[in-house]
Amino acid sequence: MKKRNLLTIGMMLLVAADCMGQKGNIKVDVTSKGKVSASDTLSFKAIHFSDSLIADMKIIDYSSDEEPYPFTMGKSRNYYEAYTLEAVGGRPEVVAFINQWLLCNQANRSIRPPVGAETVAEKYAELKAEGLGDMNSVLKSVSRRFLEEDLLEESSFETGNQHYNGISVVMNTPNVLTILDHGSNYAAGAAHGMPWGFLVTFDLKNLRQLMFDDIISEEGREAVLEMIVEDLRENYGEEGLTDAIDFPGCDPALTEEGVQFDYQSYEIGPYSMGMPTVVVPYEKIRKYLTPQVRALL
Repeated sequence: MKKRNLLTIGMMLLVAADCMGQKGNIKVDVTSKGKVSASDTLSFKAIHFSDSLIADMKIIDYSSDEEPYPFTMGKSRNYYEAYTLEAVGGRPEVVAFINQWLLCNQANRSIRPPVGAETVAEKYAELKAEGLGDMNSVLKSVSRRFLEEDLLEESSFETGNQHYNGISVVMNTPNVLTILDHGSNYAAGAAHGMPWGFLVTFDLKNLRQLMFDDIISEEGREAVLEMIVEDLRENYGEEGLTDAIDFPGCDPALTEEGVQFDYQSYEIGPYSMGMPTVVVPYEKIRKYLTPQVRALL
């Protein structure tokens, strides 16, 4: 079985821009890179968005014997950065479905299962009614809300809230699209950021997002979980893993190599373990897949 660790994907892409300004000033840079990922079904344009807010803050010397503690004035540097996609080529109904899903996802709007064309369109209509019918509007709204909330007014060092998220294509066929949704949040003053990373798979024939029950057959669950646990213990060792390991909280996904299962930080072990990922090859898992997924593959 193949293992991949997504721990540093989002963390390494948190880029701190060198910008100065008065409290409340927001610097926005929206660029369409024009990169295209071509396939038989869909092609994509990459969108990069960055937003920052520089605020005054007190840098307090807590080690001083003076009371109250002396301080100097510094800056709280807060950043929001997103790399996302827009489908620009493919069957019109598929392009509309994927773009509406991407907008809802970026806007942090949950969609009730089953996540199909109808439920996605309903949530998209709500966004559009709020004036958030395109990606740039969504990104501006979400970033400013993030930047203006929970501003740190004092600290022992200059710090700020940081957010990074990205969407990239992992598998793109006429029947199946799998994307990687990953990123990291860092709360000002925290010991470390909190990364996330998981795959999402879409059935492009039936315009729906594939959930756990859509991929793994009910009778195959026990056997598949045993394979996952075996892989985890082989690649991560016994020490640190929780005693009772269940399926990840996020849904499995289809990749070129097999079915991927992504665990998040702290889900089955300490932060130092990262975000364990298990890919079960199709030759081992195919008989435990649902007939619908076997047909897609």
